Amino acid sequence: MSAAAGAAASSSRRTPVHVHPSFDSPRVLTLTISRPPVNAFNTALWRELRAAFHEVETLGREVRAIVLVSDVDRGFTAGLDRTCTLSFWRPPGPRD
Repeated sequence: MSAAAGAAASSSRRTPVHVHPSFDSPRVLTLTISRPPVNAFNTALWRELRAAFHEVETLGREVRAIVLVSDVDRGFTAGLDRTCTLSFWRPPGPRD
């Protein structure tokens, strides 16, 4: 992993809980989603994914592909967590 990639992967304001970045191949960022038991997407997971994609922008041309993988055995994801609100789905504002 290059110094720029390592800095971007570890420079988030909060430590990711559900999304874990790694560079398993040059120019390929792997984002592992880990929200057992079924990787249901909630507001926190969406925010972590969004932050990871924003961090990729700081790497410039270094990242050519992003691969999303699951860390749970029951499949990639069950979809949207029915208990969360859709507040994360609003358009980005000036503070985002």
